Amino acid sequence: MPFLSTTQSISLAMIPFLFNFLVFITPLIFFPKTSELFEFNKIIAVYFITILIISSWITKVALQRKIRLRRTILDVPILTFLIALTISTFFSIDTRTSLFGYYSRFAGGLVPTFTFAMLYFAYVSNMGAKETKKVITTIIIASIIAGVYAFLEHFGIGISCLIINGKMDTSCWIQDVQARVFGTFGQPNWLAAWIVGVLPLIWNSKLNFKLIISSIMFAALLFTGSKSGLLAFSVIFIIYWGINRRQVKLISKLLLTIFFIIVLSRISTPKNNLPPGNNDLITPSSEIRQIVWQGALDVWKNNFLVGTGPETFAMSYYQYRPTKHNLTSEWNFTYNKAHNEYLNYAANTGLIGLAAYLALLLTCLFIFIKNKNYDLFAGFTGILITNFFGFSTVPIFLLLFMLPAFSITLKSKEQSTKHIKLDRLPVKQWSLIITILCTMSYALFTVAKYWYADYLYAKNTTESLKQAVRYFPNESVFRVSLAEHYDGEEKTVEAFEEAQKTVHLSPRNVKLIKQVGIVYLSLAEKDPKYYDYAYKTFNYLASLAPTDAWVFYYLGRTSLLMGNTEDSLKYLNFTLEIMPRNKNARKLRAYIYLELNSKKEAKDDLLYILENISPDDPEIKKLMSDL
Repeated sequence: MPFLSTTQSISLAMIPFLFNFLVFITPLIFFPKTSELFEFNKIIAVYFITILIISSWITKVALQRKIRLRRTILDVPILTFLIALTISTFFSIDTRTSLFGYYSRFAGGLVPTFTFAMLYFAYVSNMGAKETKKVITTIIIASIIAGVYAFLEHFGIGISCLIINGKMDTSCWIQDVQARVFGTFGQPNWLAAWIVGVLPLIWNSKLNFKLIISSIMFAALLFTGSKSGLLAFSVIFIIYWGINRRQVKLISKLLLTIFFIIVLSRISTPKNNLPPGNNDLITPSSEIRQIVWQGALDVWKNNFLVGTGPETFAMSYYQYRPTKHNLTSEWNFTYNKAHNEYLNYAANTGLIGLAAYLALLLTCLFIFIKNKNYDLFAGFTGILITNFFGFSTVPIFLLLFMLPAFSITLKSKEQSTKHIKLDRLPVKQWSLIITILCTMSYALFTVAKYWYADYLYAKNTTESLKQAVRYFPNESVFRVSLAEHYDGEEKTVEAFEEAQKTVHLSPRNVKLIKQVGIVYLSLAEKDPKYYDYAYKTFNYLASLAPTDAWVFYYLGRTSLLMGNTEDSLKYLNFTLEIMPRNKNARKLRAYIYLELNSKKEAKDDLLYILENISPDDPEIKKLMSDL
């Protein structure tokens, strides 16, 4: 039948096309009008394309009346990993976050991980060596585009800004993108991890101008300023060229080129524009990482077997956050990842999740060595190194699941599914195909609605937020923003209702509950009864974040507004015990001491501010002169 034959041809052609499109678009896509420009749009693209791939695969099975699910050595490790994540999700402190990922960091949840696993199974079951070689070429092409894109940023030529504000410079970014480029990835370390993962593929390719391409990619890596990326590069260079050491001429040229790029980058790198002295206030990232890692270990120790749930680190870390985090320049940042993928899995999914994840990684390395795919082995190893100091983003998750799929299909003697002659289909097959099309349409519509809801959320108006909430009423991020807007419009009842719903939906999300507490304080300025709600909220936060100076400062401030000076001093004293340089707490305590006529204590606090925190503060200077 012509119709069936055409449908089969489309389903057979669609799968290779979609995999090529997936690996091309994922590293490159971003959109400036969503709440998160990079990761959100990448995961949406992955969802869309995965739905189309799986639908094409099942349609092909229905037409050919033959299930082709290829068995591989990775089947058990992947399924074990998914089971471990499912168990951890069942016991999660925030089920929605564990399912879909932390909002703004959309990889790592159960649904995204299941999606990447399905891509793996679809790939090995439908793609052969010939198709894989084309997909690898597509990855290389996309990577070259991303590398050139980032390379130009270093010299002030920003294609992103041309898209965002019509100017081909770097003025659209708050970050100093010329000093640390990030291209289409959103963060320098994320770009570095991708470059490290694909560079061995470029070295192993038969492309012309390989030396030039490798040089541009290395320069882009260097311009990220990523220490973990450069460390990983050193390792993959030794691995790949150590195995391919007979190519002496190319190795010599590469080493010489790398030397010149490093020298030239030292000349061309923009100077730090921070005023003198400001660098002293910035805590080194290595020091902060050690603190966060200690907190992650404490989370794991107290939730040893199943963790607190996939992607819940932003919530669980507050419970065990080391007190010395208050002494860093990032004391008030929300850490949604442990900045070490392995500790992240340990804290989030416990022993079962970490063991399953490590078994999956080791099996992948075994596959590369067994099949002698040393380019894939080197790239995969590079990613494991960058993940030791960071975490997997959407593009990196894609590589983690696709690289072993490439190795398996490249060495396979099996061919991708061919066109077969079709007779009339029975009613059951027609019913299955219609069901597939309906399910696919619904799934695509749901993903599109999810994207549109975020687009409305990013518009950040009361009407757009109301619409976003209508689309996804269980998204607490939307509700707390709507509460803030209602508060700004003095719609007290509506603001209060949305604030309460936020806490109900996310009772362990410290960041959102902090916003709720601020909303209650603002509402209390119009109606004092809300002071009680604010106090109870901050008191509840103190149980979730017992070492967070911000929480205890607001407990002290709220207590003072409620007329309880004694409790206010108690909370402020504790705030300054765990964070002596907290200016707001010192100033507020100084005002309380002045009210109590304790001038010596007030003077001590004011003097501390001038000597250690803010020597030119005119308000503090005036108070001191009055004393």
